[in-house]
Amino acid sequence: MKIIGLTGGIGAGKSTVSEYLKEQGLPIVDADRISRDLTADGAPLLDLLAEAFGPEILLPGKVLDRKGLARIAFASEEGKELLNRITHKAINEKILEELHALEASGTELAFLDAPLLFEAGLDQYTHQVWLVDASEEVRLARVMARDGLSEEEILDRMARQMSGEEKRARSHRILDNSGDLDALHEQIRRLLAEKDMER
Repeated sequence: MKIIGLTGGIGAGKSTVSEYLKEQGLPIVDADRISRDLTADGAPLLDLLAEAFGPEILLPGKVLDRKGLARIAFASEEGKELLNRITHKAINEKILEELHALEASGTELAFLDAPLLFEAGLDQYTHQVWLVDASEEVRLARVMARDGLSEEEILDRMARQMSGEEKRARSHRILDNSGDLDALHEQIRRLLAEKDMER
């Protein structure tokens, strides 16, 4: 089975690409969905997170305050690394389980949608990586409209992610999502039509 990694920085539009691929009937293993499942209300992983970041990240009924956790974890490099250490192992195990199930079912092509594809070492399981990218100006505008964060907060998060230069250097194909949806969809169709989708 061929596995294509799909990644992109905050506000680049990776989810938009993922949705389009789903509409084309292509299977997606979604790292964010797996992460949400593993941190659902009452999940065992929540105890480890509360131990690391404080009981205030849990709301009554053992519900994760996701924004509260992000605020604490992303406040420092150490916090981000600790969050990644706790969550990556559990997420990676579940991702591999889903990929193996797809392969066992005879699937020939699957996508692994992961914002931290490189950081979590998940690119080792892929045959090719597609990076969704957009100009910083476009990304800022999108995230400000979507999440209500200040420009300073977004720039801080961008600074804590792997640099765009490094992601581009490590990716095999780049989708430019600075334009409209039609332009993006055309790029995706072109990549899917490539006869040789090897590295």
